[in-house]
Amino acid sequence: MGNESNKVFNHANAEEQKRIPRNRNLTWSEFEKINQFISSDRELKELMMSLVGAVIYGNLGELSVLPGLGASDSVMDAILKGGTTEVYRCDNVTQCLKPARSKITVTASHGMIAQIQTLLSSLFKKSTSDMALTDKETALIGSTRVQIPRYVIDSASLSLDESIVTSLAESISPATWWSAISTV
Repeated sequence: MGNESNKVFNHANAEEQKRIPRNRNLTWSEFEKINQFISSDRELKELMMSLVGAVIYGNLGELSVLPGLGASDSVMDAILKGGTTEVYRCDNVTQCLKPARSKITVTASHGMIAQIQTLLSSLFKKSTSDMALTDKETALIGSTRVQIPRYVIDSASLSLDESIVTSLAESISPATWWSAISTV
């Protein structure tokens, strides 16, 4: 099998070789494409890869499948609020070809709820000052069906406190990571 795969690969042109999976973690590479909110955060990608599993092709095209570890309470808490859980930890952040099970601790400030609260707070402030959005803020807006700009602008125009907006983070966080893993 591996020898036949090599023959096909060696006879393919450069464009065809790109489509033949070699040295690729398909799950990891899809997370790279989702959006900046997900793709720039190694821990978040590892947590999400642990939920859904991974399909990995070696340099000869050999297939390796890591089953998802499931949505346990510890994984969900770590994603949303921070905490300690077991994940597939990548050997490197570029390709993640040899992930291994490992315990990690996500700080509360690195949990999705805290990150989204920070972004919502920034969006609230920017809605009253007409400042440009960062790439991460734009990625958040695009990663959920919640009409974040409308909610933020309406709250600011009614002179509501920014805590009204940041309280939305607990509702947005699960939808954000779910939309990310459902595209894989």
